Amino acid sequence: MKVLNVYVSSQMTSNPGMMTPGGIVVDHKGIIKERYSWEAGHGTNMLVELLGVEQGLRLSHNHQPVAVNVYCANLPIIEQLRGTTSIKAPNLVNPYLRITELLKGSNVPVQFQWIPKDGINMWKGYLHKNGQQRGLSNAQ
Repeated sequence: MKVLNVYVSSQMTSNPGMMTPGGIVVDHKGIIKERYSWEAGHGTNMLVELLGVEQGLRLSHNHQPVAVNVYCANLPIIEQLRGTTSIKAPNLVNPYLRITELLKGSNVPVQFQWIPKDGINMWKGYLHKNGQQRGLSNAQ
């Protein structure tokens, strides 16, 4: 069984501020499949997380998973992706629609999970300690 986990770990200089969406795709054994991040210009903390989720989903599907779990520390984004709350900010509509299209175009089940910024989110520390590679998606 090839279940992949996407840990979204984006950075911002301030909110609003310069955005660096990023994350890591890990298989069920903890083996890193992809690391990603890039400088995405000026935006909000909600937008940077959605961009990180979108890219993580795109990269995870390259590995032909049977299921994908997306972990993000931004609870309002998780709630919006689960459909329990609605998108209110106009700048979030397009990324949300792109994610929705990705989900519709795939038969791979995706679950969105909230994960605290600290504590059990070991991948966040890994990414920030080792420096996300901007502009690159590197399989290991």
